[in-house]
Amino acid sequence: MKQIILKPFQEKALTDLINEFLHKWKKESMQTIRFQAPTGSGKTVMMAQFVNEIVSDPRLTEANLAFLWVSIGGSKDGDLASQSKKKFEEYYDNNTGIDVTGLDDLDRDKVLEQNEILFFNWSKIKTANKAGRKLRRDGETEITWDGMLERTKLEDRNIILIIDEAHRETGTLLAEEEIKQIDPRIILKVTATHDSDDIDVNVEYEEVVNAGLIKEGILSQTQEDFKDKGEQDLDRYVLDLALKKRQELQKIYNKNGIDIKPLLMIQLPNDEQKNQEEMKQKDIILGYLKEQKVDENKIAIWLDKEKKNLENITKNNCDRNILLFKQAPATGWDCPRAQVMLMYRETKSPVFQVQLLGRILRMPEAKKYLNSTLNHSYLYTTYTKNEIIESYKDFEGIGPNEAKIYDSFVKSEIDQIELETFVSQRTSYNDLGKTFQSTFLSVAKKAFKNKKVLENAGFYFKDQLNLNLIFDQKITDYDNFIKNLKKSKDFGQEMSLSDVEKLYKKLCIEVLSRQEEESKYGGIARSYGILKSAINVFLEDILKIGEKREYYQYIVNDLMKGANSILIPAINKALLEYKEIREKEEKEKDKRKHKTKMIKVPLSKIKYSSFFEKIESKKCAMQPCYIEKNNQNEKDFVKYLDGNGLVVWWYKNGDQGSDYFSVKREDGRLFFPDWFIKTKNNIWIVDTKSGFTATGDGAKIRARALEKWLAKHKEFKGGLVKPGSAGIWQIADSADLTKWNNLEL
Repeated sequence: MKQIILKPFQEKALTDLINEFLHKWKKESMQTIRFQAPTGSGKTVMMAQFVNEIVSDPRLTEANLAFLWVSIGGSKDGDLASQSKKKFEEYYDNNTGIDVTGLDDLDRDKVLEQNEILFFNWSKIKTANKAGRKLRRDGETEITWDGMLERTKLEDRNIILIIDEAHRETGTLLAEEEIKQIDPRIILKVTATHDSDDIDVNVEYEEVVNAGLIKEGILSQTQEDFKDKGEQDLDRYVLDLALKKRQELQKIYNKNGIDIKPLLMIQLPNDEQKNQEEMKQKDIILGYLKEQKVDENKIAIWLDKEKKNLENITKNNCDRNILLFKQAPATGWDCPRAQVMLMYRETKSPVFQVQLLGRILRMPEAKKYLNSTLNHSYLYTTYTKNEIIESYKDFEGIGPNEAKIYDSFVKSEIDQIELETFVSQRTSYNDLGKTFQSTFLSVAKKAFKNKKVLENAGFYFKDQLNLNLIFDQKITDYDNFIKNLKKSKDFGQEMSLSDVEKLYKKLCIEVLSRQEEESKYGGIARSYGILKSAINVFLEDILKIGEKREYYQYIVNDLMKGANSILIPAINKALLEYKEIREKEEKEKDKRKHKTKMIKVPLSKIKYSSFFEKIESKKCAMQPCYIEKNNQNEKDFVKYLDGNGLVVWWYKNGDQGSDYFSVKREDGRLFFPDWFIKTKNNIWIVDTKSGFTATGDGAKIRARALEKWLAKHKEFKGGLVKPGSAGIWQIADSADLTKWNNLEL
């Protein structure tokens, strides 16, 4: 084995862990041990030594042990299991009787051997992706995870299940059926967070600090840091602060003859999309660094599609001292010289990634320094106090970085239906055309003739948008950080122009997304820029100013008011008036020819945006189950379906795209019914409406299209559905929508 001398706290934790294991081994039922140690305490080394001592303990000579090491984490974390496997291999150095393996070592006859430890990511055997299906398919004659477990049980082998990063576990992630299938004798949960009521073996933060393995804490930006900000852009100002801190640390290391070059890590926002009009944050930062004459060879980039200057980046004296990244260096990445973190907030779905702070906690030489400045790390960020507090709630689950795009998979027991759907071959996209501007200007100027009328209506002329930043925080453990943050005073700083522009875009998209069916445009990605341009032209004309920083903030302040906004009613009215105009334009240039294709219902996999939220529903065909955040009608219908004893499963169809089911309307457009419902006797296809959308001309057109399709496909039932009273739902008995009966599935 590699000669590593354990620290006294590690020796003590190891002894306590072995004693706890032996104590619970004597019990007949499945037992759980919870082991907590802070990030940077050497959990993997302690666990490698623990496994080695357990297999050689004379009290367990007849135990016949095998180990499964499961890493909990999302796709953005990389292959955590492989990282842990590599550390075990380095530690054992081929000098133990322990066989270290991974999923690549599986074959059709694989069995877990005695004293073998197999590493895998949970997602590899849980999800419905290609690798997961390969391991889990029923009746598979090649490689199967299930088959390996069955063969291992025939050897009377006792499996020890070690769950790494267990603080990221959710209730549904390690389901009872999966634990039952693995059938471990003992479950060992390794966690980095502290819960004194639920921990069997605990390593205190102070023990690790005193041993010189991690910093005394992470110091955030201070109120004093911002005393000279003035009119400077916030994004550029915090970058200046972070650069100056890195330079300060470098001077102290040099003065003390320490050969370390501290690394500044800059996290870019992950919500910037291709083809957007705003300049990318990466380009803004690189441009500013160039202005500051920072050598581009000293800047490393770690993005999905761009990797630059990453060689030897983790070495203490590497001269690449700035790293730009989005997600990559998360859990499992070790770079002890990383000491300054700058985190730019995301606008679309701001989630502060708490676990990233662990990347700047380690001490570069595993010892404390005489100069206290070197014993701390430093955080600069444009995230607000409330955003960090809200993000911490997510940290208790699978991890904040999973909140950007949600993956959902069809349940394995559902038999998917093959159906023919229409695919539009068209030149129009149900989007706003450039002619929308004249419609909006007409509506807006009728309502607001000048600035005074606009102001009297309640439009708020405030030329500054503030973010309440964090300041003067010392972070040691996450619990106290959040508690102190909640108690701290607000500290307002003007939002950067880049953030204002991204927020403006987000609000335009939300306004378009929340329209009623009669005025809704499906091509939102193609439409938000036209809406934004129309608003700009109106405000420029009314206010007679051309400085977009000023009037952008007026607009954003108003749109953020939602139901109390002054502009949104005018926008909604213009969108409704423009619908007829746009349809005439599209008919002129688009004959709406269609082809057909075969699809599966439900889909095998769906990606959901941040406009959706996860809900609990055992009857949802997709798991996890997501539903549109602001659609109460759909939420009420889900509640009805989940409570109906005849419903076996339900599936929410998409509202555009060739992968979702559609029928052709009489006007040549496509209609995407909302729901598929499998009952004990039938399969229903229904479309839910409420209010005037359940009785208007548009609803009748959709009803006729669905009625015509159902007449040709007698094996299905369905129609338009609307809410009745007392939780009862009603279905139209014909496409004219004049009579409604109680829905009886």
